Amino acid sequence: MTNKNLGFLVKFNWEVVSDYLDRHVHAIYVGDLLIGYISIITMLGERIFTPFTADGELPEAHCASCAAQALFAKHCGLPPDAIDAVDARFESAGATETSLEKAIALLAALSVLKSKTH
Repeated sequence: MTNKNLGFLVKFNWEVVSDYLDRHVHAIYVGDLLIGYISIITMLGERIFTPFTADGELPEAHCASCAAQALFAKHCGLPPDAIDAVDARFESAGATETSLEKAIALLAALSVLKSKTH
């Protein structure tokens, strides 16, 4: 059996659901499907990224991209190491999105076929 990888590109959309001075919560979507939330808390100049769903919190991530990656893995029922994240730059209506939008609206390269082929 030949071991092959197949990658899929998935664009994440987000909306702010809670916005305070020291914390923000973003709802993360794939298309119209809500896959979870990312809480971003700023403490002493350091940002803490915590992905969570209705089932509870996932482990803290070191950036918004990794938090979105963890949500996507959980939603798909895949181990986190099956997902590879790549940073992408999108342009919307001629204006480049903010760095947070770039981080959350990343393209996830999904390598599902690590052990089997279709």
